[in-house]
Amino acid sequence: MKKLFTLSIISILALTGCFGGGEEEAVETTEQLGQTQIETPTRLSNEELAEQVGKDLELSTQAHQDYNPEICENITDSNERTACKITVTTNKAILEKDPSGCDSIEDEQFSIECKIMATE
Repeated sequence: MKKLFTLSIISILALTGCFGGGEEEAVETTEQLGQTQIETPTRLSNEELAEQVGKDLELSTQAHQDYNPEICENITDSNERTACKITVTTNKAILEKDPSGCDSIEDEQFSIECKIMATE
């Protein structure tokens, strides 16, 4: 089942284009009046993109080492951020053998899989 979960995450990353290919685009988010967010695409140079990906990787690694999904919130790529939160939360629930930790996973299917793995 754990292999299935890992494959599910890899599938999500592959489908969302997180493994490269094509032009990359960063999104700047600005909050106006505390209510709405406006997204303005900003093209990154290869150097800037490499730096951003490196920082995101460091954050993901730290989150996994510390079993702390809150660190994932600082990842700039939304797909990477979501994958990080799901895997860190699942790994923490499995380690602690506590399926209640899976309740924070927004995706229902991943939450169910997390609970199953945490009780095995």
